[in-house]
Amino acid sequence: MRIGFLFNHYLSYQVLHGAPFAFELSRIRSDFQVELLFSNQNSYDEAKRIARLYPDNRCTFKLLKQNSFTRFSSTIFPDLHRPLTLFANRKLLASFRALIAPEKNYIILKALPAFRNTSFIGLRHGAGDRPVSFNKGRFKFDYLLVPGQAYFERFKDELPEGCCKIAGYPKFEVLEKLNPETTCLFNNDRPMVLYSPHFHRHQSSWKTLGSDILSFFAESDVYNLVFAPHARLFEHSIYHDNIDIEKFRKCPNILIDTGSEKSFDMSYTGAADIYLGDVSSQVYEFIYHKRRPCVFLNPNELDAAQMSFWRFGPVIEQIDSLQDAITDAEQSFEQKYRSEQDHFLELAFSLDKNPPSKRGAEAIIQFLDN
Repeated sequence: MRIGFLFNHYLSYQVLHGAPFAFELSRIRSDFQVELLFSNQNSYDEAKRIARLYPDNRCTFKLLKQNSFTRFSSTIFPDLHRPLTLFANRKLLASFRALIAPEKNYIILKALPAFRNTSFIGLRHGAGDRPVSFNKGRFKFDYLLVPGQAYFERFKDELPEGCCKIAGYPKFEVLEKLNPETTCLFNNDRPMVLYSPHFHRHQSSWKTLGSDILSFFAESDVYNLVFAPHARLFEHSIYHDNIDIEKFRKCPNILIDTGSEKSFDMSYTGAADIYLGDVSSQVYEFIYHKRRPCVFLNPNELDAAQMSFWRFGPVIEQIDSLQDAITDAEQSFEQKYRSEQDHFLELAFSLDKNPPSKRGAEAIIQFLDN
């Protein structure tokens, strides 16, 4: 049986959320031919790096076909990159008994006659609960793996009985194996704030408040700031509106990282004392190892009731409220916010004696055998 794990994104961060399932699946079932498929070299290289953590895996790796226009689209029209890659490789993709991916865009293939015998198995590449995370595209999968009980409750009634399974969060498993080295980021003992805005133009705080936030910390003699946004924010100018950040690189209390490996491996979420964000699910990774103060930015006046994790700390709409919000988050943390973080973390990530890779692989096997 041929099983394809598809990583069809121009950035590599989704590999952490899917490759461990593939490696463990190939170790458990010798009769499965498990192949990892990539639309870019960086994702291919990242998967090779992770593969070393799963000795004796039998996976094969393949770079998908890219024509010149598809490669051009990834730099100018990022939203076209994935569908163009799918179209260029549709014959290959249709040859798999199951296609598994940590994103929902490839579900468009299901409408094609060539894929009528292919099972589509969905994975998540984060732990967020923005409304878009639960849109109808998720419910077209034949089978879905989720990280915890909160997501299981959201999806279980939208899929056939038994077709939504809790597997845990494989990214944590990989990073525990890699054990990235922690380094001192600043040469002082000031509290460190991590500002991690999302890339979504109509939900992110970056376009409205980003420059003011960097200026606030540039003038501060109290805090250090790590500015490490979602990797897509600075990959394409259509997301970040060409806001100038270069002048802030000279500030001794500001570290700017728009997409290095440390943006993915939880180096910053582990080191920071305070989280400053908007709709990004990275806040769950921030509180995973240690509960800490959080502040959320809502300049676009989104419905706070739809953002469960905004209960982790104060929510503000204007830059003038930032200092008061940070003070509130720190001083009221134990009384107001720690219990909220504890509660939601238990629901977000299902912890078990078996690692997520094994739980996910066994769930996939059960589905395919049946």
